[in-house]
Amino acid sequence: MTTNSENNGNPVMPSQMVLPTVDVQYLFRFERTLAGLEKGLHNDDDPEEIAMQTIEVARDFYDADWCGLISGDLDAGIFYPYWWVNRAEGRMAQTKFDEFEFLQDYDTWTHALLHGENVVLNGLEQRKAGVTSSEFRHYQKMDVQSVIGVPLFYHKPCGFMIVKNPKQYSDQPTMLAILGYVVLNCWKEQQNLEALKLQMKQPCAELTSEKDVYIRLFGDPELHTLKGQLSAQTLNSPKGWRLLSYLVLRKKPVPIRTVAEALSNDEELDHAQNALRVVMSRMKPKLESILDPKESLITNSNYSYRINEHYNLISDLEEFERHIATAKAQVDICPRIDEYKRAIKLYRGPVYSEASHEHWLLPTAEHYAIEYLFAVNHLLKDLAELKDYQSVQHFAAKALEIEPGNAEAVYWMIYALIKIGSVQSAQAEYDRAKQMLPEPAYKELNVKLAEEKIHLK
Repeated sequence: MTTNSENNGNPVMPSQMVLPTVDVQYLFRFERTLAGLEKGLHNDDDPEEIAMQTIEVARDFYDADWCGLISGDLDAGIFYPYWWVNRAEGRMAQTKFDEFEFLQDYDTWTHALLHGENVVLNGLEQRKAGVTSSEFRHYQKMDVQSVIGVPLFYHKPCGFMIVKNPKQYSDQPTMLAILGYVVLNCWKEQQNLEALKLQMKQPCAELTSEKDVYIRLFGDPELHTLKGQLSAQTLNSPKGWRLLSYLVLRKKPVPIRTVAEALSNDEELDHAQNALRVVMSRMKPKLESILDPKESLITNSNYSYRINEHYNLISDLEEFERHIATAKAQVDICPRIDEYKRAIKLYRGPVYSEASHEHWLLPTAEHYAIEYLFAVNHLLKDLAELKDYQSVQHFAAKALEIEPGNAEAVYWMIYALIKIGSVQSAQAEYDRAKQMLPEPAYKELNVKLAEEKIHLK
């Protein structure tokens, strides 16, 4: 029994109570659906399979045409279906979504994701108040008459669980929110499994903090953290590596328009900027698997991209420069040799070899190529001065693998081979030089060999 202030504190009798209307059939289906799902998933441990079964349950509960997990990326300004089920065609069938949809075209959904609000829209055969013309056109394209969406969060807003054209309970998002939570946790587990594949046996020595990020740009790019590593193979996104490399080299915020102009291949500018957003979103899951999911490596603010200052970024280019500078300042030959060796070990080829010829990267790649030649040639000279001819041969061979046209390295290779008595090998190197070197460099090689009284045919 209860009391009511409007009844002067007197007890309210059961016959006087006004109870909310309860849809008993809805509650019964609600309980039966959850119990059935729990029972059906007892023997499954594959997160994707659990997610797909849960999405199918949501589709059937709402008697909807389509149900799925929509991944939303506020930084990139895009969203796209991640897992979905179509009533007519089944799992992961052709969808009327574009590969990527842009949040700027969906004001309702952007607002809902930012504020953690459900979306419940009915009667979309006609444009409703508050729905922009752009958003309505997309609903028409995807044959949406009604839709329910519940926002999902993992550290930050990350997407929606959506049912399209529900024929039952079209104004009741509660079940969708519960099932969306199950699917979200499956998605998190899937990301964790992917992250395990990227774990390193031995992290880079340069890494001491979870905020440290080490990027290798010489040769094929790599990204290392204490949690794992990404190579050009595991993060198979040439455009993504170009974006990352461009921002690492600039070291400051760069307007999105400027980035798009630099990295696009004569594309229309708006299209190039949208392509950057797509690239960022595609990279994000892999990057988050070895980084702090709450802190994106590339941030977007004030219409500019930059490397997130949350991280302590270390690059092999900076290390290379530091070792070269230390070597140049070193008077004693042995410490100088050590510094040149450390620098040379870092140089695995031109800066981002695949893109080193492109206009935005070419000056940087040429600068480091010249620095490398300087370092390796001075190292060979210092080693020869110490009469360490085995090391001269070793480092000359390495240098010629990277730059076969390095005439100085050819000279020191032949010089070292003669000194250790390998005349036949010296002759082979000399014959190879005839084919590889330009005429002026070949003549200069002969002059230097003659000065050392080395005569080869």
